[in-house]
Amino acid sequence: MNITKREVRAALGFTKDKQLAEFFGVGKAAISAWKEDKPIVRARQIELVARAPDRFKFDADGRVVAYGAQLEPMETGKTVALSPVKD
Repeated sequence: MNITKREVRAALGFTKDKQLAEFFGVGKAAISAWKEDKPIVRARQIELVARAPDRFKFDADGRVVAYGAQLEPMETGKTVALSPVKD
């Protein structure tokens, strides 16, 4: 899976782009430019695994998956994405 901005925020427990910007050490404008449901750039995915290994891992195919948050599988074509569990 190529993890999206929405999935990253959910896995980290963030609700705002500002929090994600602080996590990555970039300006809010940089994060705001990312589309909610499009994969984030590969370099940031690798950074996620390095900075939050308790929340993100590489699967057997080298894709980043999220752990440690209430996420449920969501079918998206041939892949399975993770989305926040709705109450």
